[in-house]
Amino acid sequence: MSGPKYSLLTLRMVKYEFSLPEMASRAQTTEAIVYHALIKRPIPRTDAKRILDAFSEMTGETYTLENVDLPIYDD
Repeated sequence: MSGPKYSLLTLRMVKYEFSLPEMASRAQTTEAIVYHALIKRPIPRTDAKRILDAFSEMTGETYTLENVDLPIYDD
């Protein structure tokens, strides 16, 4: 993808307004992990992929680590 990457927070505001409990449930992770993703604190790669997969399903668009600015670390 060319151009700037958008943060999860920006996508949440523009594409789909989800709650932390909703995303945590859909992504099978914790609300704390979702919160960290929103404020751009590093999260485990596995959780990042789960969140982006869930967000993709919610919006019908494809979001990956290649097109979303989401700080991660290997778990």
